[in-house]
Order: sequence, then C-alpha cells, then structure tokens
Amino acid sequence: MGGYDLRHGEDAPQQAAETLSSGSETGRIICLDIPDDYDFMQPELVRLLKVKMARYFPDVPAPD
Repeated sequence: MGGYDLRHGEDAPQQAAETLSSGSETGRIICLDIPDDYDFMQPELVRLLKVKMARYFPDVPAPD
C-alpha cells in the first residue's frame, strides 16, 4: 500500500524553508503522524485526516 510518490518530496525542503521563513503566524509545519499505509483517497485515510486536522482547522467538516 502507500501512495507516496517520490516526486511529492522533491520540493518539500524548499517549500518548508519558504514557509518557515515567511514570518507569517501561519508559517508552520504540522506533523499529523499518519503512517503511509493508505491508498490515495482511501476512505479511512480521508476520515483520519479530517479527525487529525480538526485540531488545527476547526472549519474542516467532521467525519461522517
């Protein structure tokens, strides 16, 4: 399983540096601690993302 494509991480260091150096209050990286054991858009993954993100993004709809 796991749908991680190596291309996903190619720009990550540059994007992280830009985010952290932006000086914005929202310029932070949040680790949701979700293992790469899911397929793309797998319902369990979507549900888990919504649960984990609710702490940081209260406007995200609660999972069904």
